[in-house]
This record gives sequence, C-alpha cells and structure tokens, in this order.
Amino acid sequence: MNDALCYTTDYGYSSKSNQSWMYDRFMYDRRGYKDAFLKGVDEFVSYACEEKNLSNGKIRCPCSKCKNLKFFHFEEVKVQLYKKGFMEKVAQTYA
Repeated sequence: MNDALCYTTDYGYSSKSNQSWMYDRFMYDRRGYKDAFLKGVDEFVSYACEEKNLSNGKIRCPCSKCKNLKFFHFEEVKVQLYKKGFMEKVAQTYA
C-alpha cells in the first residue's frame, strides 16, 4: 500500500459481506486478534485509501475513541482500530 494513499470516512464503503468482524476482534482468551478482524481492517483501510477525499495525506479515524473526528496517517488508524475497535454503528454508516 502506498503511504500517499489515504481515506476519509465520508466514502461509501459497501462490502456486501457480513461486517460483524468489525465488532469481534479478540480471540476467545483475549490473547490476540482474530484473523477476520485483522484482514477486515486491512481491507477497510485499503478500500478507503483508494478514495479521493484526503486531508493533507491523513484519514479520519473511525475508532471508538476518535469517532471520525480526528485525522491520522492510515497506519495510525489501523493501530487505533486494533487498540480501541470501531465506533458503534460504523458498519451501518458505511453500508
């Protein structure tokens, strides 16, 4: 993925697949992330980075803390999503 590519959350993310992975990030013992969550975050951010709506090379962060109000480099957005998870109803927002 090119560092210059970024996204905002005002795009129409429309994966026809089930998006329950957004809210199911930890393994049963909470000692790691589920593969579906990691893959989903990568695909979500990759899709978003293809969009033209950029803010100085940064993207909105849809994590539960930032709630699309803060902008970060896409790699930082991934870290925020890993640590804090997606904000509520983000799957509906982007569907």
